[in-house]
Amino acid sequence: MKREKEVAKYKAQQRKRIGRLKTAADVRKYIAKVIKRCEREGESNENYKLVMMASMLLKAVESAELEKKIEELERRLNNESQRED
Repeated sequence: MKREKEVAKYKAQQRKRIGRLKTAADVRKYIAKVIKRCEREGESNENYKLVMMASMLLKAVESAELEKKIEELERRLNNESQRED
C-alpha cells in the first residue's frame, strides 16, 4: 500500500513537471533527468513512456519555435520591402 501511494505521488509530480515544459531547453533538461533516473533505478516502462512523450513534446516545441522565428523574419522582410517602395 505504501508503494502505491509513493507511485501515485511520483506520477502526480511528473504530470506537474511536464505541464511546465515550455521551451526546447526545458524539455531537453527533463529528458536528461529521466535518463539519469533510469541509470540510477534501472529502466522501467514508466520512464520509457515519459521519455517518449517528452521527445514528442520536444519536436512540437522546436517546430513552434522555428515557426515563430520564420514569421518574425518574414515580417522584417515585408517591412524592409515596403520601405524600399
